[in-house]
Amino acid sequence: MIPRTDKRPVNLSLWHFHFPLNALVSISHRISGVILILSLFIWLLLLNQMILMPTDFAQHQAWLSSLSGQVFLSLFWLALWFHWLAGVRHLLIEFCLSNRIKTALRTPQAAIGCFTVWGVGTLLILVRIWL
Repeated sequence: MIPRTDKRPVNLSLWHFHFPLNALVSISHRISGVILILSLFIWLLLLNQMILMPTDFAQHQAWLSSLSGQVFLSLFWLALWFHWLAGVRHLLIEFCLSNRIKTALRTPQAAIGCFTVWGVGTLLILVRIWL
């Protein structure tokens, strides 16, 4: 094997890159979509078991009231809330007719506003689930 003489990095670490805020919103939107797909399987499994064995409904309801069930519900609702907000933002960027609106939605302030709305909604959702 021929030894390398250039100074290019061999192993790139993503922690050394500084992504713009819009890229982080886009990546988070995809991650929340994956979380929603995974939670869909759990919801369908619970629905299937409740339909086939209605006597176990109290057991499933007790699981949703337990700590792991509340964590599952929290992750599901937070992923759904963020995915919806980020999706609306992406659709507005894609289909707005005015270039000024497109530019305004692409600014970091729009992403920070989206995160602020998401944060307030997150607090409301978590208070509703946990208390």
